[in-house]
Parts: sequence; structure tokens; C-alpha cells
Amino acid sequence: MALDHIESGQWPVLLSSAAHDAERRAADLHADVCGPCTAARARSQNLLLLLQQLPQPPAPQASTLHRVLTGIDGALVVELGAQRRAVRLQIGAMVVGFVLLVAGARERVGGRTDWAMALSLLWIATMVPTAVRLWRKAGLLLLVLAVPFALWRVTGGGFELGHALPCVLGELMGAALPLVALAAVIRQTGVFVGPLAFAAAAAGGAMAGQAALLLTCPGGRLGHLLAFHVGTVALGAVLGALARRLPVMSRSAA
Repeated sequence: MALDHIESGQWPVLLSSAAHDAERRAADLHADVCGPCTAARARSQNLLLLLQQLPQPPAPQASTLHRVLTGIDGALVVELGAQRRAVRLQIGAMVVGFVLLVAGARERVGGRTDWAMALSLLWIATMVPTAVRLWRKAGLLLLVLAVPFALWRVTGGGFELGHALPCVLGELMGAALPLVALAAVIRQTGVFVGPLAFAAAAAGGAMAGQAALLLTCPGGRLGHLLAFHVGTVALGAVLGALARRLPVMSRSAA
């Protein structure tokens, strides 16, 4: 098999491989009949011999290893503590958003069953940040549960815009509160948080807002519930992921 000239930088890698390696054997056969490649192979062989003659660095002392491991353990403790604190603050922000939306509503609808459904959806919303930490797809599965809660409120087909703006703004406000809590932890601790965690925080907050709408929104049309109740949860997730790019959401702690 004919080969082009072998680059000099490839020879140390080829010579470090096993003698029976097919790629090395092909390169050796080529170098045996190619003057430039013979010279490059010789230079690489000399380099490897010089490297083998260098003294081996001393093994690190036990005290040094202990200090390094202690530092790593300390960093992990700080990282995990910051992540847990962020989750707790997000959950608190979701509950606060739910209370504010229900308490500030001009009118309330439903009875005990509606409260049971609303509190169940709120509980699911608070699970989203933790679920995403443990398993990414779990957060998506929890968000899908926003659909049956919306369908439970359906009283008829069609579409209505009369209550669209308050519903969208209410859920977006719910989405913003956990993001603020998450950003506060990042600014204070410098912990790294990816866009998925931001999406989960915002989506969970919007879902908490949807839970409040089960008690405050009189709309019952299918189109309204899917577009403005469920749709805003999805919108919150997208906006949350995009919010990760904002400077205020970046690390600032040393």
C-alpha cells in the first residue's frame, strides 16, 4: 500500500504503539524506502530515547496528597451545598409565587377539589429542579403533567382571548421568581449551573403559576388552557434556558 510522506509529529505516536500494530508496520515499510521519512523516524526514535533517560519525578508525599484531596473534598462540599441551597430557594420562590397569584386575584373559582388539584400541581412543580438534577428526562416527564391538569379544567372547545394576558403574565411572574433565587445563589457562591437547570427553574415556576390559575382563571376553553396555561410553561422553560446567557446570571464569587 503506497503512503504519502508521514508527518514528523506522527512518528512519536507510531513508535509508541506495539510493533505489530498495522499502522506502524505500514509506516515502517514506507520509511524503509523513503529517505525523508527514514530521517524523521530516526529523529523521533532519538527523542523517545532521550525522554526515557529523563529521571522519573518523585512520588508525591502523603501530606501533599492529603492536602490536595482535602481541597477537592472541600470544593465538592461547597458545590453540593450550593446546589441544594439553590433547589430549596427555588422551591420557596415557587410557593411564594403561587401564594401571591392566588392572594392577588380579583376572583377565585372552584372548591375543595380545585384546591386539591392546584396543590398537587404545585407539589409537582417543586419537584422539577430536583428531578432535573437526578435525571434530565425526569424534568421533561414532570412538565408533561401540566397537560392533564389543564385538560381537567376543560368545559368546552374553541378558543378565548379574554383572560389570555393575565394568565400568561401570571405564569411568567411565577417563572421569574425561581430564576432570581437561582441567580442569587450563583452570584454568592460561584457555583456553575447549566442552561438545563435554568430551564427547569423557570418551567417549575411557570407550572406553579399554572397551579394558581386552577383557582383564579375562569377560562375553560380547550384552546385557552393549552395555549396559555400549558404553552406558557413551555415558554418559561425556553426563556429560562436563554436567561443563562445574561451577565447577571453568571458567576461572580471568587
